[in-house]
Parts: sequence; C-alpha cells; structure tokens
Amino acid sequence: MNFSSLQRTLTSAIIAGVFAGLLISLVQIVTTIPIITEAETYENQAASSAADDHHSAPAGAAATEAPAAHSHGDEDSWAPEDGVERLTYTFLSNVIAGVGFALLLGAAMTMRGRAITVQSGALWGVSGFLVFSLLPAAGLPPEVPGTQGAPVELRQMWWFLTVACSAVALALIAFKPSWIWRGVGIALLLVPHVIGAPHPEVASSTAPAALAAEFAILTMISSAIFWIMIGSVSGFISEKFQ
Repeated sequence: MNFSSLQRTLTSAIIAGVFAGLLISLVQIVTTIPIITEAETYENQAASSAADDHHSAPAGAAATEAPAAHSHGDEDSWAPEDGVERLTYTFLSNVIAGVGFALLLGAAMTMRGRAITVQSGALWGVSGFLVFSLLPAAGLPPEVPGTQGAPVELRQMWWFLTVACSAVALALIAFKPSWIWRGVGIALLLVPHVIGAPHPEVASSTAPAALAAEFAILTMISSAIFWIMIGSVSGFISEKFQ
C-alpha cells in the first residue's frame, strides 16, 4: 500500500465513519434507544421489588435471600444521565466505532486491489454486516437491559471466534474459484455455531419477550444501515479520488 492509497483509505474511513456514526445515532434515537429506556424501567422495577421483599422478609429469610438480592453488587456502576449527556455519549461511541470499522473495511478493499465504487463498497458493507453483526447474532442476539446472560468473557471469546471464522469463510467463498476452498469456507461458517454460543443455565429477563424480540430486530436493521452506509460512502469517496 503506497502513500496515496494510505491517504485515500484514511480519508475515506474518517468521512465514512463520521457520517455513518451520526446517521446511525439518529436512527437509534427513534428505534432502539426508546426500547432500552423502557427495558431499564422494567429492570429498575424488578430491583426495587427485590429490595422491598428483602426488607420486609423475616430475619431468617432475609439472611438467606440477601445474596440474591444483591447479586449485581452493592455499588452502582457509572452510567451517563438520561437526556443530552446520554445522547452525546451515544453519538461519540457510534462515530468512533464507525471510523474504526471503516478503517478495517477500507484496508480490506484496498488490499483486494480492485477498483472501488459505490456499488462494490456497498457489497463490502453487506459483508461487514454479516461478519460483525448478523452471524454472531445467530448465536448471541442483542439483549435488552435486565437480561441474564452468560459471563461476559465467554461471550466475548465466542464473538471473536465467530467474527474470525466468518471473515475467513466469506473470503474463501467469494474469492476462491475452487469448490474445495468454498467447501472449507462453508465449514468454517458452521464451526462457531456447532461449538455453540455460551448461555446461562436458566435464561431470565425483566423485560417482556416481545420487547426483547423487537429490540433484536431493530438492532439488526440499524446495524445493516450502519455497515452499508460505511461501505457506500467509502466507495463514493474512493471513486472520486480515482
């Protein structure tokens, strides 16, 4: 990669990442953020109810139930305040994520060595959506606040495994003419799901199942918009440079 290619990739990634991050933040304001807020209401109600039950229980029962009532820790973790502060952090995190993912996508498109257009960029964006969002979500769907999940470390390990296998698999399927290599790619796609995503022994959530399902669907739609926008804008800018 020469200096001009590097400069083009960096410029495209920054512009595409900022644009996609701002756009997806606006989409989230009217789609997933209201659901998160509603789910947090259910979570707070459940926590309040558990605290009331703990204080009203007999001494012997209270001693037995105390660990469960405080299973999330006695000290609340920091979180941005609702309103402007929360929206600001949402915009910043989405823009940072957008620039980072746009750099990965831009590097992959440049290393491919083909002319980059809006159409090819959009296809690369769809690939990014499959690798980083849809295929991992097949095992670990997006969760609303108040959902009891497996340990974070196990979920992160499985997510990284799925992303790595999916990226290599799609590259083999798309770029290798041999059906043997494509077969290897299909097998790689299945490996993480054969292993299985980590889940708790007993799944529970304070939010209704319908709300959790709506959140998962809207999150996937938002993610698709995010990735396709990154790829399309990167392709558009690269096309102008060329």
